[in-house]
Amino acid sequence: MFSGVFPGEASPPVEKGPNPALAGPGPRQGRDLPASPGNPAHQALPGPPGGAAIRRQVKVTPKLVVKKYIFVIIPLIIVLLAGLVFLKEMLKPQFAMQRPPSKVTIIEAKISEVRNSYEIIGVLEADKSVDLVARVTGFLEEKSFNAGDKVKEGDVLFRIDPKAYQAAYDAAQGALLSAEAQLTQAQLNFNRTADLYAKRSSPKSDYDNAKAQLDVAQAAVLSARGNLAQAELNLDWANVKAPFDGEISDSPFSIGSYVGPTSGVLATLVAPDPIKVRFGVPDTQLADLRFGAATGSLPRGEISEVRAGVKVNGTHLYEEPGKITYVAPLVDAQTDTVRIKASFPNKNGKLVPGEVVTVVLEDGKAREAILVPKNCVMYTAAAGSFVYVLGEPKAAEGGAPGGAPPAAGQGGSAAPYVAEQRMVTRGIEFPEGIEILEGLKVGDKVINLGLMSGGALIQPGTPVELLEDAPQASPGAAQGAAPGGAGENAPGGAASGDRQPGVSQ
Repeated sequence: MFSGVFPGEASPPVEKGPNPALAGPGPRQGRDLPASPGNPAHQALPGPPGGAAIRRQVKVTPKLVVKKYIFVIIPLIIVLLAGLVFLKEMLKPQFAMQRPPSKVTIIEAKISEVRNSYEIIGVLEADKSVDLVARVTGFLEEKSFNAGDKVKEGDVLFRIDPKAYQAAYDAAQGALLSAEAQLTQAQLNFNRTADLYAKRSSPKSDYDNAKAQLDVAQAAVLSARGNLAQAELNLDWANVKAPFDGEISDSPFSIGSYVGPTSGVLATLVAPDPIKVRFGVPDTQLADLRFGAATGSLPRGEISEVRAGVKVNGTHLYEEPGKITYVAPLVDAQTDTVRIKASFPNKNGKLVPGEVVTVVLEDGKAREAILVPKNCVMYTAAAGSFVYVLGEPKAAEGGAPGGAPPAAGQGGSAAPYVAEQRMVTRGIEFPEGIEILEGLKVGDKVINLGLMSGGALIQPGTPVELLEDAPQASPGAAQGAAPGGAGENAPGGAASGDRQPGVSQ
């Protein structure tokens, strides 16, 4: 920013008369300063005749400085960055050599037999269950069980006062005897009348009356027999019996209570062996249950070879395997599921009807797959799933480079190995480990991050050495987290053993 004029330029016209802004013995306050070698921003300029000298004011700004020295600053920055990169590359091998090798345990990738599995929530229900009700009315005279007792088929559980029903039975029995006697007499009368009619010694009307009396007597006998049968049933129903072997529940009625068909449930009898589990499979996942399309182990549409199991409390697997007994032919329109039932032996009574369990469906035929422990498989959102394998060993001092890695579980070597990152494609997650579809071959030495010592972290190219006298690891072993978080978080945000929801993998 300049004010005034430069030397050689024409001075602007000045009005006649003194100019208070320019006149005066001293400089203008806050604007003009005397020129000096240390203050070149202010230089005296020639002014109009008789007036004070006009001074030039120059404002120095950062933009002006950068513009003047831009061609010096940019090359300097480039040289500085190049020097930093070169220094980093020079010091990297030195730092790597100073880092001690991490002690690790390895497993050998090998073929294992696996079965596809599927987990669903289900509800247990008894194979047989009945609510006992009174079929006749009366007062309870006897209750011959305690809640939870095991009863046999035919055992009398409740006894209703039978006196009235016994009397009715006796009366019906007497009525039947009377009707039978009348039938006998009517039969004899008809026989005599028929003989006379045949000899033309009796009119046709006598024959017809004898025949009618015989028919009435026969009908009376049938009616009496029916009444006797009903009286016998009522007398029998006064004793409430167990229809099958099972366990009896508690009863809300006590001795002396008046019960009948409308009084409600006397008790519930269940047969816990065998026991069934009822569950529904979404129609969109029914193909996963059939397994045939994925593994070829079953023809399409068949599930007869699928084995069933249940987990009690979500963790403990029931020891007795089950079998699919029913698959609904239609999809439930309200829930979009297919109803399925499986039957399990339950002689020990560990499974209780009404309990919510986890149903484990498993393919009846095994297949081969490469499995590794869950804590061997790491995952990052950017890279995906990967494992660390034992790379070629570095050259030992005085020895030749190369050489095959030792067998799993053998002691360490004088020359450490390196951890090699291997990208893999995950398959199904089984309890024994994670299936590897691509990226590993049989015989590869996989570093088990769950058995590392000292909480060391593994990165690609990290020097490693085998733990001495380390136990032989196998898929499914050492599933716990590594000390120091090695099995939980890998460098760069890797997390081991990522799980998929819904189907157990």
